[in-house]
Amino acid sequence: MSAIVTVRRAEPGDYEAICELADLMDQPQREALPERFRKPSGPVRLRDRTEKLMHDPDTFLAVAELEGRVVGVTNCGLLRMGDFPQKHPITSLLVRGLVVRPELRRKGIATALVEKALAWARERGAAEVQANVYDFNQPAAAFFSSLGLAPLSHRLIRKLDS
Repeated sequence: MSAIVTVRRAEPGDYEAICELADLMDQPQREALPERFRKPSGPVRLRDRTEKLMHDPDTFLAVAELEGRVVGVTNCGLLRMGDFPQKHPITSLLVRGLVVRPELRRKGIATALVEKALAWARERGAAEVQANVYDFNQPAAAFFSSLGLAPLSHRLIRKLDS
């Protein structure tokens, strides 16, 4: 890719592109876990909530632009574990969402988004980065592994009888 990718904080004018990308991110979840995820009848993300995240000091909502077009988005936030007797207090960057347009994947755009988020988090005292990845999403697991993330825990689930 010869054009330069720019990563910047999301702005209200990015809302439509964020929704389009979020729908691409949600699609595999809807397909793999239809009992858990559905396609909304309206916008895939609520405008007021999205704009609130843009102004939240503990959230890094950013877009990647290529030739003036939004081609990727990440939603990250600071996760603060309190000072409990059995735990050390720690601040983490939690990658809540990350997506790049399919035709532009594996070109460094997601890495650029995450690297910018890491720099933002370091400035705020974060000591680590976390990402939750569904077991079916092996491409995401491989991506985060390539950035040095390793499994910490495994969430188990069982449906209750009716």
